[in-house]
Amino acid sequence: MTKSRSSNLFKVALTIAGGILMAFLVLGPSNAAAQSKLKRFGEFSDEQTVSIDHSEWNRILQAYIVELEDARTIFKYGDVTDVDKKALSNYVNSLEAIDTSDLTKEQAYAYWVNFYNALTIQVVLDGYPVKSIKDLDIFKRGPWHQKLAKVRGVDLTLNNVEHDILRAHWSDPRTHYAVNCASYGCPNLQAIAFSVENTEELLTKGAVEFINHERGIFVSDAGAVRASSIYKWYQVDFGDSDAKVLEHVRQYANDDLKAKLEGKTKIDSFQYGWLLNEE
Repeated sequence: MTKSRSSNLFKVALTIAGGILMAFLVLGPSNAAAQSKLKRFGEFSDEQTVSIDHSEWNRILQAYIVELEDARTIFKYGDVTDVDKKALSNYVNSLEAIDTSDLTKEQAYAYWVNFYNALTIQVVLDGYPVKSIKDLDIFKRGPWHQKLAKVRGVDLTLNNVEHDILRAHWSDPRTHYAVNCASYGCPNLQAIAFSVENTEELLTKGAVEFINHERGIFVSDAGAVRASSIYKWYQVDFGDSDAKVLEHVRQYANDDLKAKLEGKTKIDSFQYGWLLNEE
């Protein structure tokens, strides 16, 4: 074998190895055992026998969330004290220690929404300052594939919490208005912790706030409909068609938006803003 050919084969081997490594980093390990472990989070108690203390999370939300004049909320990451960073860490640790099979389905929903949002704030604070949550990964993919917590012996990513748990076990499209990805394009991070008592109210509130803001739905003077990319990425959750998405939207639209959407069955364009939700 010539030296040149040997060198070329070596380069090919490196390219293949690099591709395999990249696929692993991007996709992560996916196998039957991992999926089997995630299924345990679909186990719920028939009656409420334990309580969860969300008071520290509630306090942090109320301390650092600001509601703007356009009803959009931002989070003051740069103002979070070291004491409150520790309090947030303690709160996340307390959630990790809970056996979720002891929770009712209603308790578990609030638990996972709070867990997702607290983990998101925590990972942003760990990497702050950043212009976008996507900057927290060297490949600009964001932190959603990173293992950030462990519950019942299972390592969990944000994607696990959102897709393998919340979306898998609760067929409520309003979940997309509850979980926050720390970006301008996201629905509001609510200034109060989710609980069994307020979940329905907060889900409806989140839907109304998002849909009636231009980052959710916007109709131009020419009648073109622009929607958040959330309705494209997760269209299946809203009915799997533009017409079904708009049918969902009308349930929460104010009178002005509802009039603009009358007769509309098609979404003309989608957009999403990845700037950090702090300004």
